[in-house]
Amino acid sequence: MFSVNVKVLRENIKLIRSKVCGSKICAVLKTNAYGLGDVFVAKAIENHVDMFAVAKMHEAERLRHADIKKPILLLGICGDFERASSLEIIATVHDVSQMRELVCKCKKDTHIHIEVDTGMNRFGIRHPWQLKTVLDLAKKNTNIKIDGLYTHFSHEDDTAESRARIDKQLFRFAPFRAIMRRYNPKAIIHAASSGSLGYPPAQFDMVRPGKALYGGWDGYKTAVRLHAKIVSVRTVLPGENVGYGGLFTATKRMQVGVVSCGYAVAGFLAYHTPDLLVGKKRCEILGRVCMDTMFLDVTGIHDPVGKTVTILDDVRGARLSDVAKQTGKSAAIHICSLNPLR
Repeated sequence: MFSVNVKVLRENIKLIRSKVCGSKICAVLKTNAYGLGDVFVAKAIENHVDMFAVAKMHEAERLRHADIKKPILLLGICGDFERASSLEIIATVHDVSQMRELVCKCKKDTHIHIEVDTGMNRFGIRHPWQLKTVLDLAKKNTNIKIDGLYTHFSHEDDTAESRARIDKQLFRFAPFRAIMRRYNPKAIIHAASSGSLGYPPAQFDMVRPGKALYGGWDGYKTAVRLHAKIVSVRTVLPGENVGYGGLFTATKRMQVGVVSCGYAVAGFLAYHTPDLLVGKKRCEILGRVCMDTMFLDVTGIHDPVGKTVTILDDVRGARLSDVAKQTGKSAAIHICSLNPLR
């Protein structure tokens, strides 16, 4: 049983608003909203955010075809500026060669943001002279509208080390911002994502929350609900093993519940997630999680077959931020690993 709690999504956005001191909110819906359904999420929160961001053109197209009206920013490489223009998609220019191509081919109004590489070493221009070149090229085609400038932080954990790295990237970003402000004082400057949006020096004109929307960061509620049923119970005697590889050996007589959910549905279960809720009782996961099932110690639970196991739920169960801590993996990995149709 899988669902996305729209009320919680909106509560998380309200919390973000309270932290950003008037900055716009650009909700990141890349990779089909982390696998949760970008059209569904967009329709649920469109009136609560200022912009959406995606990674691929087909994602932007899907939102437009679903009648999403809010501005959509394409963060990834735009291979078809004409198509972006026709759908009123804001494309990103990542280097001088892209701008040269756009200047030559742009025949109608095309809105763009420019990405600056301040340390991620993925996309973006790296030197102020490159930004000046891009801006000078844009003057040759009045159809090109430069509306924004942004960078992407390589660190966002709320630690002194991460803050120091963010400050270093902000220092690198500063001359680019100064140039853009002279060129277009109304341009939208943005940098912060989920982990850094509460850091005032990084807020600027807009923030780009992704996993925080769904509860993948401390302080935000888990908007994803995932439950499963206990479909079978086995009596296991001392010395007997449970599951693949015999990784768990019983030291006493116990009842082992077989749950109809495994790592194919919730990939994070394959990492170290110690226990889950059955009713109000925490039950230990035993042995190796299988593709479609897993094992719980349900000793002491009366008539466990058919009972609900809470895998993700903010009210009762594991929160996304807790799972991220337990496994040592980004919450985004866990959100994307959810495959409710399997």
